[in-house]
Amino acid sequence: MSDSNTTKIAELFNSKDILVNDIEYINKGVGSKFYKVASNDNVYGIKICMYPKRSKKVKNEAKIRSDLIAKGLTFIPSALHVDDEVFKNGAVVFDFIIGKPPDFTKKENISQLAKNLSELHKLDLQIIPDGFTLIEESFDHLKALVEFSLQEYSYLINNTFERGLKQSLDGIWNFIHANKHGSQHGLKSQIHANLNDNCIQDETGKIWLIDWETAYIGDTIDEIIYFPFDMKLPVDCERFFYQEYTRFFEPARNIDFLCSKRVYLGLFPIYNICWSLDFLNSYLINNLNYKDKFNSLLEAIRSAKSFESIPKDTGKLLDLATQQMDIEKIRFTIQRP
Repeated sequence: MSDSNTTKIAELFNSKDILVNDIEYINKGVGSKFYKVASNDNVYGIKICMYPKRSKKVKNEAKIRSDLIAKGLTFIPSALHVDDEVFKNGAVVFDFIIGKPPDFTKKENISQLAKNLSELHKLDLQIIPDGFTLIEESFDHLKALVEFSLQEYSYLINNTFERGLKQSLDGIWNFIHANKHGSQHGLKSQIHANLNDNCIQDETGKIWLIDWETAYIGDTIDEIIYFPFDMKLPVDCERFFYQEYTRFFEPARNIDFLCSKRVYLGLFPIYNICWSLDFLNSYLINNLNYKDKFNSLLEAIRSAKSFESIPKDTGKLLDLATQQMDIEKIRFTIQRP
């Protein structure tokens, strides 16, 4: 594929004495584009920031990868070069893993990923005596995220939508307390925080974890519960994943993941809405193709009512909010400089 970036990519690699044979566009994320670059001797990936606000996050990913590799993790592709000269918004060159998404209905792949995650989660591990305090922290974060969204993305949120978000928070708070599991300990550690679709299996069978932009010290149990949920794994595969993870990671052996799952997933629908608002806002203000992101937001709002943590009346309110949203009217309210 040829676009305005390919000439700059060749220029960057030539400055490193690497002769480029082929440049292939792979995909576009929220604020970056990713390309595969082939030379005579190697294959590279390059992530290019699409706008300045994304630059810090993409560059920080290079540091995260280097730090984790230095701590002994062997399933992370290396960050090779950070650039802000050829690409003014920033770009990072990585080792490119040739492969495909693993089949997680195969037990050997589930087991390998569980082992990888156990090694990741041993880093900066903290054991929290009352695990429910981590759920409360997540709820407080969700509440702050909703308040931020109401203020920052007010042009996207009508009055019905605002009422639905606030009522959802009340419903979730009541739900998690009614199902609290305070007898279990909690775990905080280094987590990837975006496993969905970010696993690649090479031709040798090794599974690599890519896209470390959102990695941080966070709730370990949350990461383990959301992976099978995001990947829509069959129940038997989900149970095997929990079994293998606890086999490799001793601090999790007394965690009842099936019990915890109910509570953790209670927070998901409003997180999903807030993330969708953020993505749509980014696409609108940067003049990107916003229609798919708008449809994703509508789907996130509509699907919220399918979660037991959202009261039925609130679900109806959120449905009504989607009926009142017109993206073509909304986008003209953006204040441009």
